Amino acid sequence: MRLYLVQHGQAFPAAEHPDRPLTDPGRREVATVAALLARGQPRLARIVHSGKTRARQTAEILADYLNPSPPVEAATGLDPHDPVEPWIAAANGWTEDRLLVGHQPFLGKLVSRLVLGEERALVDYRPGTVVCLEPTSAGDWRIVGMLGPALPVAAVAGGDRAEATEASDAMIGAIAGDIIGSVYEQHPIKTTDFPLFQPRSRFTDDSVLTVAIADAILTGQPYLDAVRDWGRRYPRAGYGGTFFQWLFAADPRPYHSWGNGSAMRVSPVGWAFAAEDEVLRQARLTAEITHDHPEGIKGAQATALAVYLARTGAAKTTIRARIQRQFGYDLAGTVDALRPGYTFDVSCQGTVPAALIAFLDAESYEQTVRNAVSLGGDSDTLACIAGGIAEACYGGVPEAIRAEVRARLAPDLWRVVEAFEHRYPVGAVRC
Repeated sequence: MRLYLVQHGQAFPAAEHPDRPLTDPGRREVATVAALLARGQPRLARIVHSGKTRARQTAEILADYLNPSPPVEAATGLDPHDPVEPWIAAANGWTEDRLLVGHQPFLGKLVSRLVLGEERALVDYRPGTVVCLEPTSAGDWRIVGMLGPALPVAAVAGGDRAEATEASDAMIGAIAGDIIGSVYEQHPIKTTDFPLFQPRSRFTDDSVLTVAIADAILTGQPYLDAVRDWGRRYPRAGYGGTFFQWLFAADPRPYHSWGNGSAMRVSPVGWAFAAEDEVLRQARLTAEITHDHPEGIKGAQATALAVYLARTGAAKTTIRARIQRQFGYDLAGTVDALRPGYTFDVSCQGTVPAALIAFLDAESYEQTVRNAVSLGGDSDTLACIAGGIAEACYGGVPEAIRAEVRARLAPDLWRVVEAFEHRYPVGAVRC
């Protein structure tokens, strides 16, 4: 049995709104926390909130993200200065998981009394913070996880209950897609029936620059520096001519590109940042070092947001609707409808929607990549973009694919993949 104690999200001051509803940033932060909480697959019998508007709204957002969605109900006794003893007695008798949405200082007192047996500062509650507790065999309680807008992604409460059924290296899905598609970039095909790996299958610029973005996130170095560093290490990876000139320029400046290079390298951003606004901001930063055309930036942001939504448990219908609404891409078609008239296209606007359709019209990682390659276009980049999203959706890639990637990726590139996975592990997600 687990007990989740949640402080409501950021609310308006009483002077502005007497009933103190959630602010727009508060709603977004709660939604972020809810999506991450859903990755831990909590088995909630019900969500209980105080009678205050801000607590009710927080509870409703949390319920919307959980699957199955638990019943939500109001209860007395959860206000800021209510006594905690009735809830201690109730919790010690529960056999099913529950989530309570309340206020400070009530929640802080309840945690400390359950864990320490006395009221003492134990948890630094902030709006949107989740604390997960479970009873011990000794009759007291222990904290098993915390989650909040300012806490790292990997701190999702629920921990050992979620078991990935696939290999769990974040961003390897994008790299695998690149390697699988590499053979067909110059020799496009229009079928899903092909060998995934051949002797000529290799990593290309898509993989090198994906690793560069991941390394920048891990080390804190500017994206421009990391991309130039890794690009120069692998000068024959298959870059476009203008990018190659930028790579070795004395004074590198963006060149107003709308090419798909901004989207192919961005997937680590979707894994590393815990809020949508920050995912979009970082995606823009990765793009505009070279691809500062609005379409180049849009392609990177759409790809990163799709990875973020998929790895936080959003349904495919939600991902389709969000990307269409926010970026104006037409994602209504199917792979079979798109394939006959699709041709080689290196633009973001020609590549990203097609890659998204390849993902949306699939039921597994492998099917996603086969769909992408079968379109007969820029195969390695289509499969890189689609594969990165699919990995986030399905919680990893098949072990056989991971082994093939490991055998083909250079050791220094693989070290970054492993470091990134340790920092940002893949959860057991299925969108």
